Amino acid sequence: MAVTVVLFAVLTIGCNKYELRDQSSTKPPDFLPAKTDQTSGIVQHLDAFQGKEACKLLGSWQIDRSAYIGFQKSFADLASAYIERALSALPLNAKLNRPVYKRIELPGGPRYPLDVGWEAAGMEPVPVLVLPSPSQIRAIIDLSKIDKYQIAKVLGRTILFDPGWTSTNPWHIPPMPIGFSLPNGIFKYKPPHLELGKIVLSSNDVDDLDGELLSPLRIDRIGGATLLAWLRTMPITPGNPILRVAQLEQPGRPATEWIAYSFADANGASRPRSLMHRKGESRFSKQLQSSIHDPLLDQFSLLRLPMPLSLRQKGLKREAPCEEFALDEWFAQADPPIFALTLDPSSTPFRESFVLRQVKAGAPSKEPIWLLIVFSNIDPRQLLEALKSVTQSNDWHPENESKLIEELQQLRERALNSR
Repeated sequence: MAVTVVLFAVLTIGCNKYELRDQSSTKPPDFLPAKTDQTSGIVQHLDAFQGKEACKLLGSWQIDRSAYIGFQKSFADLASAYIERALSALPLNAKLNRPVYKRIELPGGPRYPLDVGWEAAGMEPVPVLVLPSPSQIRAIIDLSKIDKYQIAKVLGRTILFDPGWTSTNPWHIPPMPIGFSLPNGIFKYKPPHLELGKIVLSSNDVDDLDGELLSPLRIDRIGGATLLAWLRTMPITPGNPILRVAQLEQPGRPATEWIAYSFADANGASRPRSLMHRKGESRFSKQLQSSIHDPLLDQFSLLRLPMPLSLRQKGLKREAPCEEFALDEWFAQADPPIFALTLDPSSTPFRESFVLRQVKAGAPSKEPIWLLIVFSNIDPRQLLEALKSVTQSNDWHPENESKLIEELQQLRERALNSR
């Protein structure tokens, strides 16, 4: 590769909104409220929190409130006010920065994502992604009314299976990173789906086992593949790039659902298959390690979800399947519910290897922090201790700390009681 400088980098979902460009100029898309539908279950406030308001700078901190797009504006303001007050109480020199980079085409090289080049574009504050708790979301939205099947164009769908001896490989593109520029035809002769045991569908595809795309698998036929599950996702509010309803449907079992929180693109530049760790990971899969919580289905990580295709990058010339990394509800109930997305030493730009860590008092991260994720239901003392830890300000003790805790507690209660 012509570029030899190694920068730590990642494409995060939220303030960076799926765009591959200089991160210093990121701008979320605007959200325009749709017409109210009383049966959809989807929030459509006329006074909705807008995408252009999602990113907020607070001194040396970048607050990402994208998870509140589509809800009442006061819901977002009260949640961020709580987190912002805790951040403002830290010493002025307490801050977290990360490198900014942009992708460039390699002269004479293969197109992205078969290979990738990049260049430095400065530094920026590490985003602090603020998330509402599942109980708050359910208090506002009747998730049972969200139509997960009929509005096929807005669904992200993945089929998981064990191939049989009569199964053949469908001609279908594997999950691609946002911004890819490959013709679909290069996957015609060596598609990876039987090896992966997984197919991620695009919005032009139909999840029909006997349809043109999936019929080569011969599911439920003699010598054919065995269906393990369907994994589906759908946005909770229009234009929201973070919140999802995720559904797992397995044969002979009741479907299970949960609220998921998207935080990063799960696909990137090609890497050797020998570096793949799990079933279902193609050479275009980024890596995610999570020792704290990582739900699996037959070695498939359920933190890797199909991307809702209604939120794809504007201007893309063709449809293609994509994936994203997303937290499930366990993370909101953890003690404490605050996490750092760090980069493994093997990580390189657009071929990231992520490590998801819970932030605890007195245990600073040794790896570069790329994203700080905090649920607004976190206890004030835990929040302060976690922020001290990530900024390595453990020797800092504010004046009138009891008064600060009391103020934070009041802000937290207001945030939790908002709708």
